[in-house]
Amino acid sequence: MFNRAKIILNLHGTDFLDTETRVFEILGTGGFLITELLSSESPFESGKHLVEVQGYDALVESIMFYLEMKKLAKQLLHLVGKQ
Repeated sequence: MFNRAKIILNLHGTDFLDTETRVFEILGTGGFLITELLSSESPFESGKHLVEVQGYDALVESIMFYLEMKKLAKQLLHLVGKQ
């Protein structure tokens, strides 16, 4: 399921900034993850392994940005393939 999704969201169920098991599962299967802030002990780096956001507006902006980037990348690959 993770590989079929364009973007996977990790929203905390509590106020704790835990690095949930699903974060490891998603990244381990090659999924693209946008998450609320993780704990300071998290081994993952925002912008390298995943994308961390803080707040609803940042979440929506990130989703829209990365969906557009994926769309542009697909268009570019299609154009390059025609040459």
